[in-house]
Amino acid sequence: RQRTPWYQEYRGELLKGLRCGDHEYFDHPLACLIVVSSAEEDPVPKLVSLLALEALPPLFRDGIMDPNILKHYVLLHDSSLPFVSQQTESTFQIMRETFGPGACSLLRVNSN
Repeated sequence: RQRTPWYQEYRGELLKGLRCGDHEYFDHPLACLIVVSSAEEDPVPKLVSLLALEALPPLFRDGIMDPNILKHYVLLHDSSLPFVSQQTESTFQIMRETFGPGACSLLRVNSN
């Protein structure tokens, strides 16, 4: 049993009052870079799950910080893995269709 039933409501209102304004970004992330490997079995759903509200830090889930920040999605491809190379272009195209062409990049690296 909760001894102070008003406390949860009070805490919520207090935290809303502490929330940063649109012009105040001293302690608020400006953007989020989400990276997934092309070797991942199903990269696009993995990217979606990384940004689910449940996966975000508590400050975002509690409404203190706005989860609608700039997001950029990166498909990291190791060129030394030939079995993945055929799928990479099609996966990147699906990413561009899902998240928008301006929000996606393909980063090729060579681990050899």
